[in-house]
Amino acid sequence: MQPTSDQSIKTRGWGWTLLAIVLITVGALLAPVAVVSAWAHNQLTDTSYFVDTFAPLADDPAVQDFVAAETVAAIESKLQIDQLADDLFSGINDLDIGPRAKEALNLLQAPAVAGVKSLIEDTVTEFVRSDAFSAIWRQALTVTHTQLVNTATGQDDAVITVGDNQEVSLQLGPIIQAVKENLVANGFALAERIPAVSRSIVLAQFSSVGTYATLYNLVVVVGIWLPWITLLLLAAGVFVARRRAIALVWASGALLVSMVLVSAGINMGQNFFVLEVSAAIPRDAAVTLYAGLLVFVRTMIVVVGVLAATVLIVTALAGPWPWATKLRGFAESGFAAIRRRFEQHGITTGSAGQWLHQWQLALRIAVAV
Repeated sequence: MQPTSDQSIKTRGWGWTLLAIVLITVGALLAPVAVVSAWAHNQLTDTSYFVDTFAPLADDPAVQDFVAAETVAAIESKLQIDQLADDLFSGINDLDIGPRAKEALNLLQAPAVAGVKSLIEDTVTEFVRSDAFSAIWRQALTVTHTQLVNTATGQDDAVITVGDNQEVSLQLGPIIQAVKENLVANGFALAERIPAVSRSIVLAQFSSVGTYATLYNLVVVVGIWLPWITLLLLAAGVFVARRRAIALVWASGALLVSMVLVSAGINMGQNFFVLEVSAAIPRDAAVTLYAGLLVFVRTMIVVVGVLAATVLIVTALAGPWPWATKLRGFAESGFAAIRRRFEQHGITTGSAGQWLHQWQLALRIAVAV
């Protein structure tokens, strides 16, 4: 004689319930860490994923304005336009010209400087809003991330991308070179004097190169295994529980709550991020960077949250609770009444209906998977 469900529950001690609670709790607590670690794994180890994350930022106006401002500042610092203008107009004033001519030259100096700066700014702005900038941006991201991976893995051909001040930076050199070529092509001969510029935009900071390499190796391991460990903990918690339906409700509910809390934490973290980088990056660009950086995390939170909510609803509706039993009975009687009404009019599912009824368990499992 097979034991009934209630008898099998009674034969299992409360220790199993405690174990189930511990497993589900640990799994729910690790779920947010698993999502973030999976994101970090992709960002640190997969160059194509890293580039696909940051490449769309090149089309965002806030980021374009930020890059344009940094590029203009870099060019002006190398050209020293104000000093060049002073030297030029001082040299002309030293010539044997009349006082009225000198007065006119003095009046022209400020507009001339402003015109040169305006030309540079317009050329840079036009370039960063072009498709060519997007291509250079993607290329720069690819080179930067590849060098970071080489540095972290200790390869011989690694280029030093983590500087003495431990800043990981995106080089503006290719962008400035392209702007220089555009200026020269438009007849602005002064642009020929723009030298190679090593100015960069800071992406991140680390306490040391060794710390970055250690973090890289840790993320490689954790990012691969932690999501599976979390899933196994939740599944084991449900499996060892005395009442598995209740355990599944609690597991899915806890997972859903953890995703909601992580989403709220990400929203609050935006303000902290903006404040942290406020000295180097304008607010609008920082907000865009933050959103683009965490787009994968937000997507995973939605996916896991919807999955948890679906399991929670289905388990609740299919559970042994009186209200669920009554609801299922009401639905079954309703469908039965509809089926009888159709049969009275000669409409049946025929052999297809019989097949569905025969394989209903397998079909339900397939839908669940």
